[in-house]
Amino acid sequence: QTAIQLDADGTLAVDKVVYFEDLNGGLADVFAAIGRPMPPIERRNARRTGDDYRTHFDAEALELFDLRFGSDVALWGYDFETGLPQVLR
Repeated sequence: QTAIQLDADGTLAVDKVVYFEDLNGGLADVFAAIGRPMPPIERRNARRTGDDYRTHFDAEALELFDLRFGSDVALWGYDFETGLPQVLR
């Protein structure tokens, strides 16, 4: 994703990043910035299995994930252990 989120100079090509983990808060900021009321966001298809995503990664899977998505994880500050970006911890 970093290829489409950064410009040619490597600068973030958006004005605001909204994290899914804080979708309501992030969108509230965006709507406030543009002077529009925020529409309600309905939660749909929400399902929690209680399954810890980390159990699905052995060393090889983690290495492959890091090769493919490591730059995205680093850019957005996510942490494998918490599953959250630094800004939301």
